Amino acid sequence: MDNVFERSKARYLVGWVVLSFVLSFFVPDFKYSTNLLLLIILYFIPLWWFNSKLKKDGQSLRHFFPKPFPIKKTTLMASVVMTLVFAVGMLLLVIAAILFLFPEAENMILPSQPKEVSLGFFIFNMINLVIIAPVCEEIIFRGFVLGRLTYKFGVNKGIIFSSFIFGVMHFTNVFGAAMFGIILCILYIKSNSLITTIIVHAFYNAVVACGDIYSFIDEGNYSGNLSAPPLYPTMIVALLCTIIALLWIVPFLKKNWQPAPLVYENQVIEQ
Repeated sequence: MDNVFERSKARYLVGWVVLSFVLSFFVPDFKYSTNLLLLIILYFIPLWWFNSKLKKDGQSLRHFFPKPFPIKKTTLMASVVMTLVFAVGMLLLVIAAILFLFPEAENMILPSQPKEVSLGFFIFNMINLVIIAPVCEEIIFRGFVLGRLTYKFGVNKGIIFSSFIFGVMHFTNVFGAAMFGIILCILYIKSNSLITTIIVHAFYNAVVACGDIYSFIDEGNYSGNLSAPPLYPTMIVALLCTIIALLWIVPFLKKNWQPAPLVYENQVIEQ
């Protein structure tokens, strides 16, 4: 088989994205120019690279956007809600682990207010979070990385490896993002279209963005500092969130873990 997944190496694209992500920590925040530059480096250059590979194969990015096979709306909604609950549980478990290993962290003082941002910059970030990021990340991770790793290792390992990379890229909650990546991979394969995963990803990010919207609207109403949360309440909430989410995630994975293989240009992409 001679196609883009055979000729292209995922490590080049992933390496570029990881490097760009690391560089983002050294770029000043709250400036249009620097954040626009990050978008170009982190998303648009990898997309240009992938699209150029597709053109050599006589294809384009449109290949990944056919009319999706139908999936129940309840499944799509649960994919958003339950993976978000799982992500919250994983994040709180990490916090609980830190508090358990370092008890003095409970007395740590945290700043209560983020840096003040303008309305225009806030809107810019919301557009990035809800529109740009879902589209670009789905093309990169479900479109290319999953396809390449599936071609090389098979569909099951392709799902796991690509989701792990996706999780690492969202380092603030690796486990939650990796699980979300697994769910998105399955939804992509079942629907045979990135349209489905972009919609789910966008809704997921929109829910996350609600917290930022609340903070922006409520800015200035809080004063002083906040202490780190206490250990045992944090652990209890973390376990509850994780268990509730797994009650849906585990049956979903057991039912769908053997999805149909990826199809590219009417060819099966599975070794």
